[in-house]
Amino acid sequence: MFYKQELYRVESVRDVGFEVAGIWEDDLHKIRSRLVLNVFSFSITELEVEAVKVPHEICLAGWQNIDHLKGVNIGPGFNKLVNQMTSGDQGCSVVGDIVINSIKALIQAGSRQRPDWMAAELYEGRWMEWMEKYKDICIYFAQPDVSMIDIQKCIGNREADQ
Repeated sequence: MFYKQELYRVESVRDVGFEVAGIWEDDLHKIRSRLVLNVFSFSITELEVEAVKVPHEICLAGWQNIDHLKGVNIGPGFNKLVNQMTSGDQGCSVVGDIVINSIKALIQAGSRQRPDWMAAELYEGRWMEWMEKYKDICIYFAQPDVSMIDIQKCIGNREADQ
């Protein structure tokens, strides 16, 4: 039997950005990660990945490039860069998955509420970037008349229902 579970916790880090703690587990792997994103530079400032369980000892050699992702900006080409640095015959695709999915979790969590320490202009600027990115992959964001306020209201309504 095959199973796969992923869990990400996103926390605000005052005057820096966000920290994402993740766990990726299937029947062969159990991997923990921690990533800190600086919202001012929109770059990864800290990145740690821990192998709790891997199918083969050689898998760990595929993690050698993870440190090269520190300082990388999140933007166009990010996913491609992560996959080039973490996959292939010298890498582990699971490591790439957890890094990319950590960023996705961060964007989803960060879009829900502006941290009190973050300037409104910076937050709104990031929102415009997120909306531009997601307009090509989300039917709701693709609607021409959808605004940041509309999305926040939708998110707010869902939180009230829980």
